[in-house]
Amino acid sequence: MWLWAMLLVAVAVQGIVWGAPKSHGTGGAPLPHLRHFFGVGYALILLGAELAFCVAYRLPMAAVWVLVAGACVDLAFWGAHLGGLAFPTGDSAALTAGAGAVVLAAGVLAGRFRAGRPSRSPRSYEGGA
Repeated sequence: MWLWAMLLVAVAVQGIVWGAPKSHGTGGAPLPHLRHFFGVGYALILLGAELAFCVAYRLPMAAVWVLVAGACVDLAFWGAHLGGLAFPTGDSAALTAGAGAVVLAAGVLAGRFRAGRPSRSPRSYEGGA
């Protein structure tokens, strides 16, 4: 349930608020006045939720791929900035967190991420001391 919610929010924010899938000839995002709600703060909250999901379900490689996806998007924005293109900071932050949500959902739903070793708490240890 949480996975679907994160994916839905990430895709909706990119399409509706930031206008990521813009087609030529359209004015951009349908709701650009909501951008101040979905900037860097939103990105940090979504990234935290993604990593909390990975910790809760013991998916260490999923957490790595969420961070790798974010780093790749950030590198792409950095390269575009060096090439002379300018993007709003909130747009790049939201897209970075959204890419993490998409990678996480795709990996989990495809069965690519497996749970890590369960933590050994004193209650689960059945051996002698």
